[in-house]
Amino acid sequence: MKQFYEAVGGSYEAAAKTSHDEAKMAERLLEFSRDMTYPRIRDYAARQEFKAMRIEISALCSVSKYLGLSGIAGCCEKIAEGYAYKADFCVSDLFKERMAELDTEYRKVQEGILLLSPEKN
Repeated sequence: MKQFYEAVGGSYEAAAKTSHDEAKMAERLLEFSRDMTYPRIRDYAARQEFKAMRIEISALCSVSKYLGLSGIAGCCEKIAEGYAYKADFCVSDLFKERMAELDTEYRKVQEGILLLSPEKN
């Protein structure tokens, strides 16, 4: 598990605080990989439904912190901060950059989770 967290830039220590059992940590990460929050965020962003997107961003941020996925959590925080301070943030180039960062972090974590999958071992 430590190797997974190192590879994705996450925090093993943060995840270990919520679960001292590595098998349980792996199980929660596999559940995360099947969660539909991120696809809903992308869908809401594409349809410019930013209020609904903001709710999902908040949820993804919370779950990511709980799982020690600090890269995803950090991206979500940046998006939420921009949304809170600038009304037209969601149509700005900075928003697109922040979403691209989130895409990269999410993809990196998903690829790492695939390696944890029991079907791969």
